[in-house]
Amino acid sequence: MDAQSRSFPGLFEPLSVVDGNGHLYVIERSTSTLAVLDGVTGEIVGRTVLSGSPDYVRYAAGRSEIWVSEPGANRIEILQEPSSAPFNPQHVAFADTGGGAEGIALNEARDQAYTHLSGGKLGVISISTRAVLDRWSTGCFGLHGIPRFDEARGLVFAGCSGSAEVVALRLADGSEAGRHKGVGGTTILAYAPALGHFYLRGDPGVPVQALGVSAAGTFTVLGTFDAATNGHCAAADDQGALWVCDADSGRLLRFTDPFAPTP
Repeated sequence: MDAQSRSFPGLFEPLSVVDGNGHLYVIERSTSTLAVLDGVTGEIVGRTVLSGSPDYVRYAAGRSEIWVSEPGANRIEILQEPSSAPFNPQHVAFADTGGGAEGIALNEARDQAYTHLSGGKLGVISISTRAVLDRWSTGCFGLHGIPRFDEARGLVFAGCSGSAEVVALRLADGSEAGRHKGVGGTTILAYAPALGHFYLRGDPGVPVQALGVSAAGTFTVLGTFDAATNGHCAAADDQGALWVCDADSGRLLRFTDPFAPTP
């Protein structure tokens, strides 16, 4: 696969990005702003100053909202997507977590958002009311990364901090369904729902483990991918590929998943 790079003038320190309705929403941590880019031209068409230091950004399509985690302020800031120029998202609410907000995953089918909280808890937040519905124990001392979920299997995945370890919790009640400890440093999470494959990386750490996830939520090691030692991101696409950051070389590594789907 040929790799292509593209620069976007005017961005100071892009940290997290999400696409939504023809726009790219980009967090700039150094200026605590949310930049809005035209998804075709890459031109900056809007910018909003956030209420706290940002970490991750996600897009709620059903509500045309942008959710930005602000862990230092123990909250998620919620902004309304602009419908016309100037495309400056407007603050509409906070979802106060009471302790951290590491990563966001939006499950609009259940009207729920998931975020890693302090004390090894996974926070369950109502997308519509912004209230914390529950705090589920993961059995981890602390949590790291972006939670992942599988609505069909009824599972949400949390990552332990300190060393690579994933915990599967049941969406019905937050009870533990499965757990797997990998190798390397703090947990980086990626998941391909169509394959039923979870990818567990430790940063730092070389091998990325490919895990089959059963309908019950238990894990089976399928194989490994040899990634770069340092890299703080991983993501699975819908084409059967895994993308992993190589921080030392400033590039993305692409791996094709050769393993059969897990039923």
